[in-house]
Amino acid sequence: MYNPQNPQIQVEIRAMPAYRTPDIIGSTMTDAFLEIQLSDGTSIKYPRTPINIGTVTSSYRRAGENQYLYEYTLDNRQVEMIRVGEFDYKFGNPIFSSPDGWAGSMVGWDPIPWKGTPPARIEAAKYSILSDYLPGPLYFLFMGKGDIRKDFEMPFKGRNASERSLIQQIDLQIHFHGDSVEPILIGPSLKPKPSEKEVRERIHQWIHEYHLTFLQPLDGEKSNLMETANKVSPTTEFERQVLDCVKLAIR
Repeated sequence: MYNPQNPQIQVEIRAMPAYRTPDIIGSTMTDAFLEIQLSDGTSIKYPRTPINIGTVTSSYRRAGENQYLYEYTLDNRQVEMIRVGEFDYKFGNPIFSSPDGWAGSMVGWDPIPWKGTPPARIEAAKYSILSDYLPGPLYFLFMGKGDIRKDFEMPFKGRNASERSLIQQIDLQIHFHGDSVEPILIGPSLKPKPSEKEVRERIHQWIHEYHLTFLQPLDGEKSNLMETANKVSPTTEFERQVLDCVKLAIR
């Protein structure tokens, strides 16, 4: 660049690259860590301390002509919230039942003290859902207090609005998944009288997001669902239950 104060001197100005706050592009979870991947190639590993819910048992059965009763037993002494299905998932107008001091909230249960009575904390607590939705596998979220560890340091300081937004997103993931237990259980999964398209979409999700790969022969638009379902061979009791749910949906 020309310098009018001294025509003999050329001044070079280099623009510093603009800093861009990365985005969250994915996350993975094990019993030991929640790892959050960012768009700049870095990742944040948060040490997990899953709560103890004992051995969860679940069952379902018909309860009338067009309804199913889903029942669950678990140790709820460390549980602060139970969420049925993904966060954007709703299943009609279910009727919930639960131990004293717990309340159904259309998508799960929360401990809500009633008139000074604390929520029941039981080693074998029983919960149930009465719904007209057909059975199928769903992720359940059993969450603890969701407190963030005091020894965890965020690699951002919140120096601008986008960084503060990223910190809030990371905090939220840690809040929900830092101490949670998230098994796949049979629950109200499919709308009453689902279309073939809806059933195929759910089967695709169960294969690719729930990793129920034994259903792979049923994936694809050209497969005859009923004929193929009769040829699928489950290898565990849970897989047998899932296959029964598939057959129920495609009758």
